[in-house]
Amino acid sequence: MFKNKKVNFALSIILKVLIIVFCLTGVIAGAYSDTFMSQKQFLYFTIQSNVCIALISFVFLILEIIKFKKPEFTIPNYMYIIKYIFTVAITLTFIVFSIILTPTMIVKGHGWYLSTIENVCLHNLVPIFAILDYCLFNFHFMIKKSTFVWGLAMPLYYLIFVSSLIFAGTDFGDGAKAPYFFLDFKTNSWFNIVNGQLGTFYWIIIIAVFVLLISLLLLWIKLLISKKVRWRKNVKKTFIELKETDDNG
Repeated sequence: MFKNKKVNFALSIILKVLIIVFCLTGVIAGAYSDTFMSQKQFLYFTIQSNVCIALISFVFLILEIIKFKKPEFTIPNYMYIIKYIFTVAITLTFIVFSIILTPTMIVKGHGWYLSTIENVCLHNLVPIFAILDYCLFNFHFMIKKSTFVWGLAMPLYYLIFVSSLIFAGTDFGDGAKAPYFFLDFKTNSWFNIVNGQLGTFYWIIIIAVFVLLISLLLLWIKLLISKKVRWRKNVKKTFIELKETDDNG
């Protein structure tokens, strides 16, 4: 992203360390708090998406250190795809909590949660740093026309995971039948629309479309920044070649 490779490397490493640190801080704070996720927090998409992005950040931290020391080292493209999948997931966590869940929590009198360390770390800092890390670094990601579909991977896994637990009658903490109200098909049904409340099926469609839009947006930003980086490298290369021609002439 930046002209100096050492600066690029340092900033990339710093962002990944921050993601890991804030994820750990949020998860630990949540485990010792009295919030809606504290009892069985690892059943929630928020925690799972945070842990996944922290793990892939740690893996890329190691890979980038190796690549910095050995420039010939190539990071496999499937690793970039995994990172992309988890970045879409953490972005979904950030947006859904901000737009859908935050207003609901305020109405129910749980607005105090917004200022907790758990919320600030898991719903704000980790997603923001993860989005920055994805957009500003790792431009060797080979993007195809179908790449955006990978964004559905983690939401689809989570839908299957949670549906299985709901069918089994799992308690998600404080007697909750589902981790999020829009997935509570036992209460809201799958297809009914009652008193303005959508059935779970309609929420799944809405969120799936939303996920695909997020996926496309992240890819578009990545490609846009990548083109600028490549353009700058080409200009620099051309300038060096012209300079060498002048010197030789």
